[in-house]
Amino acid sequence: FKLSKSITMSNENTYASSDVVTNYSKSIYLHDPEKIVLRILRSKLKSMNMLDIGTGAGRTSYHFRHLVKGYTGIDYSKEMVNACKKRFRNSKGKINFEVCDARSMQIFKDNKFDFILVSSNALDYISHEDRLKALKEIRRVGKSGGFFLFSSHNLQSIDRLLEVPLTFNPVNMFRNIMTYSLLKILNTGFKKLKKEKYTIMNDGAHQFRLSTYYIKPAEQIKQLENEGFSVISVYSSENGAKIKKSDINATKEGLYHGLYYFCRM
Repeated sequence: FKLSKSITMSNENTYASSDVVTNYSKSIYLHDPEKIVLRILRSKLKSMNMLDIGTGAGRTSYHFRHLVKGYTGIDYSKEMVNACKKRFRNSKGKINFEVCDARSMQIFKDNKFDFILVSSNALDYISHEDRLKALKEIRRVGKSGGFFLFSSHNLQSIDRLLEVPLTFNPVNMFRNIMTYSLLKILNTGFKKLKKEKYTIMNDGAHQFRLSTYYIKPAEQIKQLENEGFSVISVYSSENGAKIKKSDINATKEGLYHGLYYFCRM
C-alpha cells in the first residue's frame, strides 16, 4: 500500500498544474459537515487560532478567515498558496498563507492551534506512513482540548465508482463507459480492494492523475485514537448526515463516498 516517490510527486504536480489551480480558485462553497461544524464552533471561533491544512486556492479560507482570532492556511503546492495570497490580498485581520507540508510543520510551535481543518481530503494524497506522520504533527501543533475536522474517502463505498450512469447522450455514455473501463484497468482486483483496511487507488480524479487513499471508517477511527484524538462525530460529506458509531461498519454506510471526522485533540 505504499505510494512510490514518483506517485507522490505526481500528486504534487497535479495540484501545481494551472488547470487545477484555476478550477480551485473558483470555489467558495462549504460541504455540509463543514457548515455543521462552523455552526457548532461559531461562538468560540473568535477566540481561536485556526490552521487550515491543504487550503488549496482558498475554498474554506473564504468562510473562516474573518471569523477566527488568527487564520493560517498551508499547502504543499506553492501555486495554490500564491493563488490564496492573490485572492485574499485585501483581507483584513490576522491572516497568513504559507507553503508547508503537513508531514513536517516545524515552522509551528507545539500547542499553537485551537482548531485545525484539513480541506478537501488532503491527507488522502500521501502514503499511509506519511499520513500517520501528518496526524502526529497535527496532534503536536494542536492545543489539548482543541478541535480537528478532516475528510477522507470511504473504502466501503468503492462499488459506487463502477456504476455506469445511463444517458441518451451518446457522447456522455461513451465517456461513462470509458471511465468504467479505465477504473477496472488501473485498479487490479478492484472488488478485492474492499476487503482491505485501507488502500491506495486511482479513482479517476482530475482525469486519472491522482492516486487516492481510501480507508474503512472503523480503521480511520482506530488510526485517530492511536494518535491521541477523540472522535466526537462522523458525518457524510454528501448530505451532512451524522453516523452513529455503532453503525460505522454497517453496509448502508458504504453509500457515503466521503466522510468527515470531527475530533477533540
